[in-house]
Amino acid sequence: MAIWNSFPVPFTLRLRHIPGAFFIRSRDGTPAIEACHQQHSQEVENMAWRPTQYLLNGELNNMVLGRVTGWMRFAGLDHKVTFDLKGDFHRDIRGARIRFTGDGDASDPTAASYMEDFNIHQKGKVGDITAGLPPHDLGIQYPYIEWYAEHNGRVVIELSAQQVQVLGTLRPWADLKPISRQEQANNMAEFLGRLAEDSNATAIAIGPDGVIAAVKPKR
Repeated sequence: MAIWNSFPVPFTLRLRHIPGAFFIRSRDGTPAIEACHQQHSQEVENMAWRPTQYLLNGELNNMVLGRVTGWMRFAGLDHKVTFDLKGDFHRDIRGARIRFTGDGDASDPTAASYMEDFNIHQKGKVGDITAGLPPHDLGIQYPYIEWYAEHNGRVVIELSAQQVQVLGTLRPWADLKPISRQEQANNMAEFLGRLAEDSNATAIAIGPDGVIAAVKPKR
């Protein structure tokens, strides 16, 4: 697999009419993915597994820096989903715990099919996890929970401020380093590379000055 250079996140997935390739492009400072592996056009915003509507409750813990553990409960799953992720929360909640509730309905008839392949042991890397508090390093002001799982790839949960409780003593954010955007870009690049291989497609990173790098599927 080729090494990807950095490019910003988040992304938009866009399927175009050119078969056989994924494209990553930056438009006016807003990045996008154009994935072209079928002979039709389709758009899917913010490519990720998004189980927010099935979330019942959960808790994530970053009290041990460099690691995020915890659990979540979802409609459609009989067991708690446990977490063991490498990385940290954003500066607004780093070193603390967050407890949250979702709007999921345990009796939702669509939940079981959507959550069927969701691994109950989520291992991987922390993406962007913030309660949306100052200093707003991610540029959003609401709770956002993202991780890259070994089994499920990129997963995103978005909540309202009323749904999240911050527990523990917060560290002064001015004394902390922001989450590395380079590292997050690398996480996304790794995810896209795996996606390209799984889809037997070529992935091409395109920046303002043209092609940055490419990942070709293994033969």
